[in-house]
Amino acid sequence: MEGVSDLKTSTVSCFRLTWLDFCAWNIPYCQEALDGLQVSHLATMLADPSSGGRPVRQSKKSQKNRAQEDSNSFEEFDIWNRYSKPSSITAEIYIVPESMSAYPSYESCPPTYRSHMIEDDPDPLPFIPLSDDPTFNFQLHVDDYKYFAWNVASNDPDLEVVSLETARRLTADNDLTLVEIDETEVLPIILLSGERPGLLQTSQHRDFPPWPKNVSLREVFPISRTYTGAGPSGQLSDLFRSFCNNQNCTIGYCVVHTKDIPLPKAVPAISMTSLLPAIEGPCGSECCLLVNINSIKTYWTDEDVEMMNSVVKYVPETSPCDIAVIIRKPCFEIYKRRLQATTVPARLKRGKPVRQTRKVIVKGCNCAKNKTCIKNSCSTDNCPCFRAHRECDLLMCTGCCPRDVELNICRNASIQQGRFKPTAVRQSKWGLGLFLRDEDADKQDLIAEYTGEVFYEATVLSRHDVAEHIGRNYVFQLKNSLSIDAAKAGNETRYINHSSKPNCWTKILSVNGEHRIGVFAAQSIKAGSEILIDYGKEFFRDYKPENTQMSVSASRIEGV
Repeated sequence: MEGVSDLKTSTVSCFRLTWLDFCAWNIPYCQEALDGLQVSHLATMLADPSSGGRPVRQSKKSQKNRAQEDSNSFEEFDIWNRYSKPSSITAEIYIVPESMSAYPSYESCPPTYRSHMIEDDPDPLPFIPLSDDPTFNFQLHVDDYKYFAWNVASNDPDLEVVSLETARRLTADNDLTLVEIDETEVLPIILLSGERPGLLQTSQHRDFPPWPKNVSLREVFPISRTYTGAGPSGQLSDLFRSFCNNQNCTIGYCVVHTKDIPLPKAVPAISMTSLLPAIEGPCGSECCLLVNINSIKTYWTDEDVEMMNSVVKYVPETSPCDIAVIIRKPCFEIYKRRLQATTVPARLKRGKPVRQTRKVIVKGCNCAKNKTCIKNSCSTDNCPCFRAHRECDLLMCTGCCPRDVELNICRNASIQQGRFKPTAVRQSKWGLGLFLRDEDADKQDLIAEYTGEVFYEATVLSRHDVAEHIGRNYVFQLKNSLSIDAAKAGNETRYINHSSKPNCWTKILSVNGEHRIGVFAAQSIKAGSEILIDYGKEFFRDYKPENTQMSVSASRIEGV
C-alpha cells in the first residue's frame, strides 16, 4: 500500500510542477502572440511599391504643403505607438457615393458536391442563432433542444498538453509505465484508450504549442498506425469497415451512407483453367503462360499464403499475373497454388455460371435482355429506367453503356457521370441568383445537382424558426421522411430563385439505389441566363404573398 501511496504522491508532485512550468511559459508566449497582431507603425500601411514594401516617411513640410493644396482630399492623423514617440501621417480621403447599394443578404456555407447524411441535429444547442437580433424569438427555438452544448464539460487543450508532458517526465525520470500512471487516477485525462479513445490517441488530431523547448510531444508518444497482431486478412477487414462500396462512392470514410454496406460474396464465374486464355500475354519470364508449374519453387511464409487467399476471397477472378505484383511471388507458383486450392461450385460444373448481380438491388431492370436501352433512347419512356425515375444502372444496363463517360451514349446517367453545366452566382432581380456561365443548355440537359444535409422531419421543424425569420429557406423534401437542407452545407444550386414561368425543373431520381435531386433544363437556355424553377404551392403555404421574393432553393415541382 505504501508503494501505491508513494506513486500517487510523486505523480501529484510532478503534475503540479509541470503545470507551474507551463503557466510560466504560457503568459509571455500569449503576450508575444497578441503583440504580433498589431502593426508596429501605421506608416507601414503607406508603403511605396518602389521601396520594396518599406514604409515611406514624408517630412512634415511636404505633408503640410500637400494637405494645404487640397484640404478636402487629405486628412492628417497623429499616431501613438507604445514603442515610439507620436508621429503624424496624411491619409487620402475617399468619398463614397450615397447611391451605392448594399450587397444582397446571403448565408455562407461549406461547399459540398454530395449530400451528407446527418439524420438529425445533435441534442445540445451549440449556440443561440441570431443572438444580436432582438426581434428573433430565441426562446421558442431553444425549446427544440434538450440542453446547451456549453454546459457539457470538455477537455481544456492546455490541460491536455500539461498531462502529456507530465506523462513524459514520469516515464523518463521515474521509470513509470503509462498503465501505472493511469492507475493513480491523478491526471485529469486518461492516457490509454479503453472503451473511449485515450489522450494519446485523440492528441494525434491536434496541434501542439512549442513547449517544452526542443521536445515534440507528438513524437514522444507516437500512436502506431500499422495493424499490429493482424494478418493480411485482418488488415483488409479493417480497411473495408471504412470503405463504401456503393456505386455512387467507392471511397473510404463516406459521409453519405451511415450504415455499413457489406461486400457481396464473390463466386468465380470461370474455372482456373479457363482463366489462362483470358490473359493477353505473359507478364514476365516467370509467367504461368511460359514456365512449367513443376519448376523450382520459392519459400512461402504463412503471411504470403494468407495474402494470396485474401485477394482471391474478394476478387476470385484475379489473374495470377496481377496477384504476383501484389504479393511479390512468381506468377507460375501462384497459378499452381490456386489450381490446387480452387474448388469449382457444383452449379458451375454443370455449365451454369454462379455470380451475384445487382438484380436484388435494382429490380425490374431488363434493359439488356429486352434490348430497349439503346443509344439516344434513354431520355424517353422507351427506357424502363427513365420511366421508373431512376438513372441507368452501371452494371445492369449494358446496351447504353452508362459506365463509359467518354462514349456519351446514355442520356440517363448524367448525375452519376457528373455532367453538370458551368454556373455562376450573380446578382439578380431577387438578391443573388444562379446563372449559366459560358455554355448553352439544351432541353432536358442536367444543369446541376441539389446538395445539402439529409435529415428527418424533426430537424426540419427545429430549423424552421431560423429559416422563417431570415426569410431564406433551403429545405427540399426528398422523400416522405427525409429532406435536404442546403443552409449549412450545399452548392451553388441553393441560390436558384423562383419563377411562375421557370426555365428549369427538378426531378428526384434513384441513382444506384440512392435518391438524388437533379435540376434539368425545361427548354433551351442561352449562356448568361438565370436558372429559375417553380418552388410549388407547398413552399409558399407558410408565407404571405409579399414574402415570395426570398432567395430559396426548395422546389417540389418535377418536370414531365
